[in-house]
Amino acid sequence: FSLRYIYYGPGAFVFRNTSNVLIEDVRIFNFGGMGFVILPRCSDFTFNRLEIVPKEPDIHHYSTLADGIHTTGLGGKLVIKNSVFRNLGDDTLNCHSQIMKAKNVSSDKIEIYCDKKKPHISPYWCAKGDILRVYDCKTYKQKGNIAVESFEDNIITTTTAHEVNAEDFIINDSFRPEVL
Repeated sequence: FSLRYIYYGPGAFVFRNTSNVLIEDVRIFNFGGMGFVILPRCSDFTFNRLEIVPKEPDIHHYSTLADGIHTTGLGGKLVIKNSVFRNLGDDTLNCHSQIMKAKNVSSDKIEIYCDKKKPHISPYWCAKGDILRVYDCKTYKQKGNIAVESFEDNIITTTTAHEVNAEDFIINDSFRPEVL
């Protein structure tokens, strides 16, 4: 009998605004959350000889209760080599971005919101120069891209807001790492 008491929780290691990171010779035997959490504005991570495995599988059924490596804001490259993952409570690797929705749209501004139970938008979700993909809220087809001029208080300033309608989905293209 095994009981997971938390699904998503703290990370053993949490990174934000960090680049060119090498994680080497790290072992996680038992942790009540995610092993590594990589938040927006991070890029180029390498994991070498990482082990996320239960130390005593007969006693500790899980090595982590959630993901081994969880990214919501990673760009550049993600390299994982010579590593072992066993008995995780969820995904070994979970790479994604946060999908936002357009709320109010004017000629040069888009107010966004997060359509989740705990709606929090990081102030680092987008920044000047980022390219955002826009998807139609009914057909889910990509409508186009917008270039960010600025982002503050959940409002994107851009010169191409005319392509966006209320409720359209917006994804930051900067957070799609190349996984090697």
